[in-house]
Amino acid sequence: MKNIHVLIFVTFLTTFNVLSCTKKSESYDKGIPTGVTKKAHDCEQILLQLLYTSDFEIKEKYNIRIDTVRNDTIILKAFVQNNLSDSPQNKNIVESVVGWFIIPPKKDALYLSLNALDPIDPNFKKIKTNEKFFRDFLNCINKKKESTMTTKIKFTDLFNEGTSIKFNPNNLNDNTPEVNSFKKNLEIYLSENPSPQDFEIENLTYLINNETFFDLQYYTDSSWLQYFITKYKIDTSQLNSLMEQAINQEDYNAVKTLVNNMYIVSQKDLLISSKAKQEAKDKIQTNKEDGYESYLTSNSKIDKIINLLEEKFNANKINDPDGFTNLRKEKSTSSEILQQIKSGEQIQVLDKSGDWLLVKTNEGNQGYIHKSRIRSN
Repeated sequence: MKNIHVLIFVTFLTTFNVLSCTKKSESYDKGIPTGVTKKAHDCEQILLQLLYTSDFEIKEKYNIRIDTVRNDTIILKAFVQNNLSDSPQNKNIVESVVGWFIIPPKKDALYLSLNALDPIDPNFKKIKTNEKFFRDFLNCINKKKESTMTTKIKFTDLFNEGTSIKFNPNNLNDNTPEVNSFKKNLEIYLSENPSPQDFEIENLTYLINNETFFDLQYYTDSSWLQYFITKYKIDTSQLNSLMEQAINQEDYNAVKTLVNNMYIVSQKDLLISSKAKQEAKDKIQTNKEDGYESYLTSNSKIDKIINLLEEKFNANKINDPDGFTNLRKEKSTSSEILQQIKSGEQIQVLDKSGDWLLVKTNEGNQGYIHKSRIRSN
């Protein structure tokens, strides 16, 4: 169900600056060489400590860095830098390898590679190091890696045409593997998309079910539609296409959720449902002709959907705190006023386009009213 897209910043190794080290000092402060400042969770400092306290023969002056990671083997490169130019101003710096070190996938110890051409050749020997510094170093690397790892969860990683989500938001505290895994990804998604501006309304299309076909492979509990409408304060006047999808897929619960969130039912919605009703009849006829039921009539909800939509359509009324609202000729507050309609008066919503709805009054006048002035409850 979950296709977690993980972008691993493999080049996290570049966060390790080249370290310049001088020969081992006889003075230590709890294992830290003289001149080295101790910093919490500083991988570079721990690396210094690790090498200074090892039994590797330290040269007069050398550098150390993590060179790469190959097959989960960490490769460290110890080297010296030489200026081949006679002039300090014209530097021609070359690196001379002092030694290659590896930490193998099992992460058991630090090893000195004895093959300069291939550091992870099996020919290597174990280096004696301070166990605490070694573990601190590995922990630090893991933290660096985690901090440079971006886990992106898309909406389709939560809900898609292959998912079956039968639990609802109230079940998120259930201690089951399925719920725990989903909850973890949901938390990541919500943290990455915290505001309504971050949420794409098209995502809601994955929450519409279609239970009228026998080969249905996915299902989402309808309460998730309500969850995201509430979470992101979605204006249902923007969900005309979603309503059309819910009608055509005969998802009664989705239709009910939308109208319960002040979705204004228009004559266009009734026409869509009437067409869906005819298509349902055609599918039933196809079942008879083909000899098998690909369209499950027992699961059909089109009649319930039509009844609900007609009920809400007939309940559309003016709701204006001023006691009346103006019927405009065009979609503008500066447009000509065709009629004043009292609050509580029933009107027919013919079509919806943006913030202005085309309506028909009891007197037969047609014009535009702002969406905020119409309610169906």
